[in-house]
Amino acid sequence: MGEALRAAAETARRWLTERMLPLWLGAGFDARTGQFVEALTPAGEPVDAPRRTLVQARQMAVCAAAGRLGWAGPWAERATAAGAALLARGRRDDGAWIYAFGADGAPANRRSDLYTHAFVIFGFAVAGAALGRGDFVAAARETAAMLEAGWADPAGGFREGEVAPHPGRQNPHMHLLEAFLALHAATGADEDLARAAAVGALARARLIEPPGRMPEAFDDAWRPIAAHGYAPGHQFEWAWLLGELAARRGAPAPPEVGALADFGAAGVDAAGFTLDLVGAAGGEPATARLWPQTERLRTSLALGDEAAALAAWSALSAYADGLPGTWRDVREADGGWREGDAPASSAYHIVGALEALIRAAG
Repeated sequence: MGEALRAAAETARRWLTERMLPLWLGAGFDARTGQFVEALTPAGEPVDAPRRTLVQARQMAVCAAAGRLGWAGPWAERATAAGAALLARGRRDDGAWIYAFGADGAPANRRSDLYTHAFVIFGFAVAGAALGRGDFVAAARETAAMLEAGWADPAGGFREGEVAPHPGRQNPHMHLLEAFLALHAATGADEDLARAAAVGALARARLIEPPGRMPEAFDDAWRPIAAHGYAPGHQFEWAWLLGELAARRGAPAPPEVGALADFGAAGVDAAGFTLDLVGAAGGEPATARLWPQTERLRTSLALGDEAAALAAWSALSAYADGLPGTWRDVREADGGWREGDAPASSAYHIVGALEALIRAAG
């Protein structure tokens, strides 16, 4: 790794341990309810808003990453409390996980969907492994088994749950691949790796279009809906996950990994920011949210492309520049920043990319 990326890794480590983690595991955690807040203002104040289950699970994974990075703060206490709150109040009688809690910590939106379940599996698997909590890992495995028993889609993959058909059916499946890989890392069980492999096989056989791009939306028969376009950030995520799956199975990366990454790179604008969407009917929004920058960074590191990684780091850094450990969420087409709160859901993207950068630098 070159000196520029080593310097970036040191900057990332200091920002994480001195600013981001103390803030989000401090002001971003509600000790009254044992839950993470949904968002912080740019100045770092908690936002009074419903708290999605997926945010609780993502922040549990952030806590585990903090532990891996040697952060001395209360990462274990926060992950333990959030997991306990989910186990106590987050499941319905049928075993499905609710969508959101109120700001008072009580269940608020009891609908159930696949995207949420993917992150429940992911969060409990990652935190369970970090904390040595067998009950957390068991909750992840029980959720995976529940999906297989009751949510399987005859056309392949899984149904969305109590959500009207909407664009993005690839997205919850992408995160299921991520979740099953995390579950396998926690258990070492062949069964859990097979779950990940099945999602990877679906993607390669049915979802990825030639020469190597992942559409955003599909119909009920997994036929692409071209009008909804392609998200460059999701190309990078799928590339990283399929490469990780191959490595876990002791196999070389499939050709789709490089093709997806190349197509994602075509969605980087002239200023160096990864756009939200390309190829959509009605024109491209030319906005760039924070999270696609993180996925470009992590995938570039995995592929050994230091120039692309450094460019992604430069773009990502702009979202947090001058803030106390929070971030801007959306860069507008004119280069300005959209006003708004910092969503907690982005923390998992940020930590995943920066941990990869820090580890690449040794």
